[in-house]
Amino acid sequence: MQMLMKPLIQLFILCLIVTQFIACTKEATQPSTTLAVTASSVAGNFTVGSFVSTRDQTSTFNGFTFTFKENGTIVATKDSDTFNGTWKFDDSNNTEIKINFSAVPLNGLNGSWHIEDLTDDHLYLTDDSSAEDANDDHPSNQSSLEFERD
Repeated sequence: MQMLMKPLIQLFILCLIVTQFIACTKEATQPSTTLAVTASSVAGNFTVGSFVSTRDQTSTFNGFTFTFKENGTIVATKDSDTFNGTWKFDDSNNTEIKINFSAVPLNGLNGSWHIEDLTDDHLYLTDDSSAEDANDDHPSNQSSLEFERD
C-alpha cells in the first residue's frame, strides 16, 4: 500500500504544478487606439507621465491631475490646490497645442507643443521648435511631455 501512495502523491503534486501554470496565464493587454485630434478627444483627466526639457522634470508634477476641457480650459489640481490655465489648438490642422498657466511650476509647461500621438491612454507632445515664441517656458527644443489618462 505504501508503494502505491508514493506515486499517487507525486502525481497529485505534478497535477497541482501544471494547474498553476495553466491558471497563471498573462492577461493580454489591448493596444492603444490612436484618436483623431479634436477638442473632445483631448478632453479628460491626465497626469504627467514624463516631462523632459533640459533635464527630466517629471517629479515636479507628481500629484497633479490635469483636466483638459473642451472649452479650452485646463484645471490642474494637487491636494486641495486648484490652478486654472488654458489650452488651444495652435494651427488649423490640430497638430499643435498651446498651453498657458500663470502659476509656478505649471508655467514650465507653457508654449506651443507638437502633438506626436493622442490615444485613449495618453497625449504625447514634443517641443514645436518651428513655432517658438516668447511664451515658451521650456528652453529646449528637445522637450517632450507625456500626459497619461486617468
